[in-house]
Amino acid sequence: MLAAALAAASALRAAVAAAFVVASAAVSAALAVFEQLLQRGVVVRPLAGFGAPSAIRVSVGTSEENAFFAAALGHVLSGVSS
Repeated sequence: MLAAALAAASALRAAVAAAFVVASAAVSAALAVFEQLLQRGVVVRPLAGFGAPSAIRVSVGTSEENAFFAAALGHVLSGVSS
């Protein structure tokens, strides 16, 4: 909402940046995605301990790290085994 408000103000320019992204799924799916990514060498943080049992936190990395994450996530979600 803030980004949209700033973008609508013609006199202002804004860049949106974040250190991490939160993704949600079914509770059992979030844990399974966490475990399968970990097996592939990708570390994400399950957020159950912070009151969000269906969410994981993904840190923003370098372009190469983000590409590695995207490829691993694609394999995990498609059910491709190692």
